[in-house]
Amino acid sequence: ATESFLEEKYGLQISHLVVSRVILKQRKISIVVPFFRWASKQIGRDIHSSHAYLLKLGELKHFDKMWAHLDEMKGSGCQVKGTAFCILIKAYGASRMPSMAVDAFKRMGEYNVQAEIHVYTTLLSVFFLSQLVDEARLCYSRILQEGLCLDVSAFSTLIRGFGMASYIRDAQSCFNMMVNEGYEPDVSTCNGLIEGFFQINAVKDAMSTFSDIQKRGLKPNVSTFNIIIKAYCRLGRLEEAIHTFASMRKICLPNQSTFNILLQGLLSSEDISKAINFFRLMENEG
Repeated sequence: ATESFLEEKYGLQISHLVVSRVILKQRKISIVVPFFRWASKQIGRDIHSSHAYLLKLGELKHFDKMWAHLDEMKGSGCQVKGTAFCILIKAYGASRMPSMAVDAFKRMGEYNVQAEIHVYTTLLSVFFLSQLVDEARLCYSRILQEGLCLDVSAFSTLIRGFGMASYIRDAQSCFNMMVNEGYEPDVSTCNGLIEGFFQINAVKDAMSTFSDIQKRGLKPNVSTFNIIIKAYCRLGRLEEAIHTFASMRKICLPNQSTFNILLQGLLSSEDISKAINFFRLMENEG
């Protein structure tokens, strides 16, 4: 009955792109698995639909099924790529299972997958998410020992991770190494450093980095301003938060998070009149 329904609904328009989109939209494993198996019988599998399937299994925390799928790929002669392990490692990280993420990393060799920089970067993000800074440092050291070239994504992960853990010297060291190796930091990278400085209340250094963004010809984005406004609110420097908000509107539009951060800051300070006026501004701007 299920296959008849799927044939009627998707049979005439099935493609790997359609399969991937359908899988990613589903929320029930009872639909995801039979649909993927049915689609595989109709048109086979490609790397994109397989990765979409892994993403959804990870989101739904069906780790055994993720491994079973990797085994199927390996058994059918389909090459397992590093991206598949990035998906698996990230899924374990999102479920706060860093030890299982490490185990997945160690098992890559069983599937003839080399640990390239994007896989290491994913593992680093899991360590930082789990506040395992020492493990992140060891992972970083291994990257250097193996002579892998760090890319912008890896540097950004290190800078933000060390910064948020209040290891600002490590963050600065990674930032300087990035520049020295000829990489041009983007706004996201600079945002990580700004956030790191605010994490240890080094406001002057944070704002110096903010100025540096513009000197480099980069345009601060909404995330940049949200980081600054949130920090000023946390420090009780509401006038500076409001001034930053006003300056922001000349460069980029605020988003819902911007309004929420500033409104919460005003309410926390018990400045009710300003909070009410700001809430009215939010209503007027939709």
